[in-house]
Amino acid sequence: MKTRLLHSIVPVLMILVLAQCNNPWMKGRVDHLFDDGIPSDPGNGTSTNPFKVYSRTTLQKVGTGIDDWELSKDYILTANINMSGLNFTPIGDNTFPFTGTFNGNGKTISNLTINNSSGYQGLFGYIGGMVQKLTLNGVNITVSDRVGGVVGLNNGTVEECYVSGTIAAGMQIGGVVGVNSGIVKNCSFSGTFSGTTSAIGGVVGNNFGTVSNCYSTGTVTGGISNMQVGGVVGLNNATIQNCYSSSNVIITSGVAVVNGGIVGGNSGTVSNCYSTGNITGLRATGGITGSGSVNNCVALNPSITRDSGTEPEFGRVTGMGGPLTNNYALSSMVFIDGAAPPTNTFPGWDNSLNGKDGLGISPVGGESSMIWWRDTANWTIAPNKSGASDTSPWYWGAGNRPRLWFE
Repeated sequence: MKTRLLHSIVPVLMILVLAQCNNPWMKGRVDHLFDDGIPSDPGNGTSTNPFKVYSRTTLQKVGTGIDDWELSKDYILTANINMSGLNFTPIGDNTFPFTGTFNGNGKTISNLTINNSSGYQGLFGYIGGMVQKLTLNGVNITVSDRVGGVVGLNNGTVEECYVSGTIAAGMQIGGVVGVNSGIVKNCSFSGTFSGTTSAIGGVVGNNFGTVSNCYSTGTVTGGISNMQVGGVVGLNNATIQNCYSSSNVIITSGVAVVNGGIVGGNSGTVSNCYSTGNITGLRATGGITGSGSVNNCVALNPSITRDSGTEPEFGRVTGMGGPLTNNYALSSMVFIDGAAPPTNTFPGWDNSLNGKDGLGISPVGGESSMIWWRDTANWTIAPNKSGASDTSPWYWGAGNRPRLWFE
């Protein structure tokens, strides 16, 4: 009896459910019972109803013009996507840039692979719009120049984007953005990074805009010729603030080389940054920058190494240049010069607040105290993550170090 009753009820329920497909409130919910994750509403490319990107196919469709998916439209990532096994063609280029918005929505694109010999490479080749809230995990990029994990050249805004993996290229390469003429903020790169010519940075290769609230971890390597290599930015022509790097920065060959823990070549300004990686160079090498203006920064590098030669432009904070204001350095930092015994004294020694070697941190170990950073280094640091924000980005966190609000 129960079996016959069940058999009579199920068809009636199915009819009622299917009838509700024309009910606007119910339609999307019914569709999702049968569509295997395909959104019931694909969007229309506006800011209030962006196109939904949910698969490899739809990611490749962005900006093609198919079904009105143009470079000027708005998009949102609605699912994690694995791009393994595909050599990806970037979205937009220098002739037809992406000018819309791409909201990563906190989702992850994994195993993005790009392998070609042309410039303007990354998930996006060239943008004048915005890319935000996106994680790229396990990127593998081998290209020519103007390359970043997220954007090759940015004339817009890139924010809250986090990249990990391996990038190898020629020049103007960054873990997140290759060339920045806009805004890059609240971003990070973790992995292995190498270039062969110039403007090689852990987050941005060549900066003409603003880079703020960013960090890198891993290894940044350069070689051959005309190098500017930095843990966060390779070559800075504008503004860098509130950034840090734990990356080891290494140059072991080349000419006219300039490198530093945060920035390599610097004709702009660098402020409120710190670095903890080991730095190896040939000339113009410092814990924060290779050259230029440095303000209110802290060099916590265990060592700076002159790989070869006799160039004197090595310092705890910067290799050369200025102006330099209110900078500190780890008192135990050592200068390694070939087979000579390591020393705490650098060439042209100037251990003062406004000198290339910064003032040694006192008391010893003070850098592990939030009070030292707040009262002596004059940084604004919240005692915990809940007190930090985009506009006041530092809080006291893991490893007894300042951390950025999004970590």
